[in-house]
Amino acid sequence: YEFVHLSHPQQKLTVADRVAKEAAGNACRCKRSLPELEDYMQSIVDVVAYDSSCDPEVSSIMATTPTLCQSCVDKLEMACDVSMDKIKSDIDVYNEFFMRFQHEGNSEVLPKEVNDDIEQEEIQNRDAIAKSYVEELHNLIRALAVHSEELSYLNNLILEQESRTQVICQLNENVYTEMNSLEIDSNNLQYDLENCARKLSLALDEVEHSNENVHLSLFEIVMDERPLINGLRLAHRPKGNLKWQEINAAWAEAVKLLLFCGGTLEFTSAQFRVAP
Repeated sequence: YEFVHLSHPQQKLTVADRVAKEAAGNACRCKRSLPELEDYMQSIVDVVAYDSSCDPEVSSIMATTPTLCQSCVDKLEMACDVSMDKIKSDIDVYNEFFMRFQHEGNSEVLPKEVNDDIEQEEIQNRDAIAKSYVEELHNLIRALAVHSEELSYLNNLILEQESRTQVICQLNENVYTEMNSLEIDSNNLQYDLENCARKLSLALDEVEHSNENVHLSLFEIVMDERPLINGLRLAHRPKGNLKWQEINAAWAEAVKLLLFCGGTLEFTSAQFRVAP
């Protein structure tokens, strides 16, 4: 038998589903959702498909049929008008299919072929869904790999930052240690500066005191031919004996001379040294 395809094989929706989807394109005032419109159209198809005089369940179907507002009814009417060509073409295909098999006298092939067509469409739908899921899974795996690489890179950056932080902390500790050392050295230098200032002050005082006029008459030595030193005799004279006053005066002058040479001139020689 020849397998008959529909005029719209990509349209895998019933008549009620297609009309309901086209009618539910915009929201209406009664806020009917797409499933509610599909149920409504399915109930209408069920009522039309049966004769009320032959089927007692029609009354129950009509009783359970939901009511719609005028806006929904108008939209359903517009959707029915738009889909009329598609519905007619599908009806023509089905009529041709039925007439062919009725003419051949084979009434059992029709349900089988229709069921095979439906099963084939379901298999194709499942295969398409499975392929889409597999493709989405592959995309997720690739995205996971990319995010894993980014996470690994970020973890490496965190480790590097931690190592740099440790180095910076150690440098900060060294800086604080050096600052403490510099502060201690500064205190020591301040103490040394104060000592030097005191010593300088003492030296300046000593220099100032040393600049005072000193009577040089005690250090002047005058000798004549008699012989006399500063008018005093240092040796025995034939005219008289040497007195103690003259001896003490001579020794005093000699001591002054030695102190002057040793303290002021810092006289030294290979044989002796004058220590004040």
